[in-house]
Amino acid sequence: MYLTDDERQALLSASVNRAESLDQILKRIRRTNPDAFHTDETLSSRVFYDEPMGSEPCRGFVRYSHTRKVRLT
Repeated sequence: MYLTDDERQALLSASVNRAESLDQILKRIRRTNPDAFHTDETLSSRVFYDEPMGSEPCRGFVRYSHTRKVRLT
């Protein structure tokens, strides 16, 4: 699950030069290297140091976040 050097460079260039939009680059990388991205299955086996901010699946976390954003309905 790694990005290639070219993929990393494309992301870095997009953040600096804005020649190609970040969304376009991510779509291209997802198409050519889907294993570089986590899935619900791979995330659910991970333990994070900080509690995830959203509803990402995970096996657990070490540190509870006291600054979690709460959704009001």
